Amino acid sequence: MTMTMTSTTSAAPAPHRVTSHPVDLVGVTRDLGRQFAPGCAERDQAGTLSAEAFDRLRATGVTSALVPRELGGCEASHEEMGAALRALAGHDPATAVTLSMHSHLVAFQVWRHRHGMDASGPLGKVAGGAVLISTGASDWLASNGTTRRVDGGYVVGARKGPASGCEVGDVLVTSMRWDDAPDGP
Repeated sequence: MTMTMTSTTSAAPAPHRVTSHPVDLVGVTRDLGRQFAPGCAERDQAGTLSAEAFDRLRATGVTSALVPRELGGCEASHEEMGAALRALAGHDPATAVTLSMHSHLVAFQVWRHRHGMDASGPLGKVAGGAVLISTGASDWLASNGTTRRVDGGYVVGARKGPASGCEVGDVLVTSMRWDDAPDGP
């Protein structure tokens, strides 16, 4: 399987961007949710996700709200992000679930950053507008697929599902088993 990822990040400036505290993150997501609501039922029926919604979430900085200030975000708390997700879910549940999966992955990178591990790469990408694609929490417990080292990298093969945010995402976050690793699987 070959996967090609293309960035969908919009370069257009936003009328109000979430960049510092105090921020009415809940108000921003509620307002955006109201704008996303028309057509929500039709998208749910068709099983589609609104790329326009994610362009607006990026442009306003909502997708990078959890990122620490020093890395380009506004350092929203888990409580603030949870309230923002609930506000959005009241208008567009599918967008809220996908943003929640993205936010879960961002929160993990923030945890790494706060515990002395270098997470500047992924957090910098999120601060720049990248949306992380999640293959689901179960993937971390019993990853499927294979990995084989080759000159210049790895060859991987797997079927991953669900994969939340494929339609709008920029960076796939998953795990893969490498059975022949030098220190064991």
